[in-house]
Amino acid sequence: MLETVLTVGLTAGFLVEATVAIAAGLVRGFSGFGAALILAPGFTLVMAPREAVVLTVLLNSSAVAQLLFPALRRTRWIDVGPMGAAAVVAIPFGSLLLIGLDGAVIRRAIGAVVLGFSVVVLAGWRYRGPRGLPANLLVGMLGGLLTGAAAVGGPPVILYFLSSERPMAESRASFISFFALIQIVAVPVFLWEGLVTWELVGRAALLLPAFLVATHVGARLFTRASDRLARQFALGALVLIGLATLIR
Repeated sequence: MLETVLTVGLTAGFLVEATVAIAAGLVRGFSGFGAALILAPGFTLVMAPREAVVLTVLLNSSAVAQLLFPALRRTRWIDVGPMGAAAVVAIPFGSLLLIGLDGAVIRRAIGAVVLGFSVVVLAGWRYRGPRGLPANLLVGMLGGLLTGAAAVGGPPVILYFLSSERPMAESRASFISFFALIQIVAVPVFLWEGLVTWELVGRAALLLPAFLVATHVGARLFTRASDRLARQFALGALVLIGLATLIR
């Protein structure tokens, strides 16, 4: 294990991975969402898409406690509970897509989801439909499928919450709780499918300190920023990374 970690640290792509992890941590701490949407496409710039998906989940799941406990009391559980249950059921089906699809298809799908989501939100689109149990279950299922297939399960959940009139702080807490649940569930699914390797565990271990520090800095900045700035900061970063993934 130690030899694997040291070898990983000497690879040329590690600097790119560390930069991506820092950017994702800042966005994660600042807005409560967007980490996976930066990590997954960013990692595909220097590694195979399937490995990028698994590394994204490993890194995110290792850092869930940092933001989760303060967010629990502000989470809107009447929405997040059904969403989380539906996502847990859907993640294994998404992982089957991850195994079966070609790597280039996965990479372009990740880039398209990230860029499309960013453009939709920046254009001002808002979900105006019903917000009962069926909608919660559907949103959670889509999030679970996208997490299992590409580690980017955030767009349907984020669009759903950002379209409401509730304060950003409450939506942020709900993002954090939902994403913590699905990331933790995705790890044993990937282990069962044989997708987790010691090399990826070593990469996650090396990237985790920078990711945690950047998240802490982003969270501190959030307390001093407006709702509008929080949204624009995260979405601007997502547009850039989505474009970089598609044109690679």
